[in-house]
Amino acid sequence: MKNASACWSTEVREQNWCDLVVESLQGPQSTSAELLGNADSPPGLVNILRSRFDNFIKVSEVEGSIVNLNQATEIVASRLKENDVLVANCVTAFVGGKRGFVQDGDGGVVCRVSESSGWLRLEIPVDGARIAYMVAPVP
Repeated sequence: MKNASACWSTEVREQNWCDLVVESLQGPQSTSAELLGNADSPPGLVNILRSRFDNFIKVSEVEGSIVNLNQATEIVASRLKENDVLVANCVTAFVGGKRGFVQDGDGGVVCRVSESSGWLRLEIPVDGARIAYMVAPVP
């Protein structure tokens, strides 16, 4: 999506299916700013991401989803907590403009900063799918 600055994606490769929920559009960078302001606090970042994931789940409940949303909520909450240091490392790399950063975590979690675009991408495997949170770099 060309004008998005943050979004959630649910991807099921075996079925060639994905669902994209835009969290914010370009403009005031509150999405990035909140993450950047908490880069040195792994528990704070987990709380922010959990809150944003809960909003994503509310949209998915209305729109429908191919994954079990109750199971996804439990798994994502657990994976974020288990990988709080990874999330902090990734956000720090994102803030520092370290394109090409990739770190694997527990439970199949992967966080990266795109070499080409500078976007942050946090991937969490859930129920045969991957839920990804993506944030654009601050211009």
